[in-house]
Amino acid sequence: MAVVVFRILGACTFLVAAMVLSLYPASTLCSGVLDPAGLARSHGYDAEVHTAQTDDGYLLSVFRVRNLSSAARGAPPVLLVPGLACNAAIWVLLGPGKALAYLLADRGYDVWLTDYRGAMFSRRHVNLSDQDSAFWDFSLDDIGRLDIPAVLRLVLRETGARSLSYVGHSMGASVLSVMASSSPQLADNISHAYMFAPAAYMGHASQPAVYGSADAVSRLHDDLGLFASGEIPLNSWWMRMTIHGVCSTSVASPLCLMVGGVYAGHDSEQINKTAIPFFVDYIPDSISVKSVRHFAQHFGKEHSFRRFDYGLVGNMATYGQNSSPEYNISMSKFPASIYYGSNDFLVNPKDVLEFSMHLPRAIRPPYKVSLDRFNHIDFFLATDAKDLLYNQLMRDMLQDEDHSKMSSMT
Repeated sequence: MAVVVFRILGACTFLVAAMVLSLYPASTLCSGVLDPAGLARSHGYDAEVHTAQTDDGYLLSVFRVRNLSSAARGAPPVLLVPGLACNAAIWVLLGPGKALAYLLADRGYDVWLTDYRGAMFSRRHVNLSDQDSAFWDFSLDDIGRLDIPAVLRLVLRETGARSLSYVGHSMGASVLSVMASSSPQLADNISHAYMFAPAAYMGHASQPAVYGSADAVSRLHDDLGLFASGEIPLNSWWMRMTIHGVCSTSVASPLCLMVGGVYAGHDSEQINKTAIPFFVDYIPDSISVKSVRHFAQHFGKEHSFRRFDYGLVGNMATYGQNSSPEYNISMSKFPASIYYGSNDFLVNPKDVLEFSMHLPRAIRPPYKVSLDRFNHIDFFLATDAKDLLYNQLMRDMLQDEDHSKMSSMT
């Protein structure tokens, strides 16, 4: 009974907020907000902005961050990919000495950060406006099949490298297996994959608020005609103003953290309260209705990771079969390491461990972050992320790098 009540409350809360937000388009970015390259330069790093064009015309921003004083080590390129409702900035928000992009750059890595279509810095297309419904007609399937290949080709072309390391969080991790399933030849260009809370199997994603919000999205779009463009405008100026109003005061910021905890897992102690106004300039980011639906189609279904389900008639027209096809995880033949938190409300540890068992080259046991409260957003916002996670990641990367060098010599 309690679960039902929470699902209803979650849906109602989302319903009220979404009805207001849907009235305001997200076409105008907050003025004065620096992109990840601008943030990196402000801290003394060398940074560039590149554009990757997908086969279907989306123009994706890709940011290169280097510490030129450390670059002489000649470490390989590494690509950092965010999850749903996030963007490339998440990897630099914690600042020097703490954020993963800077920590890797300080160790000589050639660091690349990417957005996916529709995110804050990638709202461009060769023909479409971000106010067109066709622009937002995409799910994580399109991101994996089209965005990731376009970014991989760009990074390899610009660096001249034969392969790169890949770090992805949540959807940013799972879309790598989508890419491998559809373009297996590109998987050979991944030297190592490091997956933070991969959002693939979602059979145990039982958090009531998650279910309720996903249900509300569908009802708002189908029954009430809201989100007509297909965008959930989480980075609209109105949303930013609302979030700042709630999260920027000492009195109301606990409420902001509580709402975030409902979805990601409660761990407010790991968030720098004074930095919240800065964080909410960048997250949450806009998402497509179709992407939310795609994830929701996996809720409660164990061992299922499929392409978007259009229903019986739609599936026959799109795929030539009654059900949407399973992604072929066995094509993810790159060496892979997985990291997870036990307090993750969105990506349940049971699903993470099950997913790791299906990866053909999981080269080490999944790493459980030692802090029991470590949640879904702690992977990029926790004040102690360096000590709890990143140091282990960088040890694994260095070990894998050394192993690759030794293998090439034999």
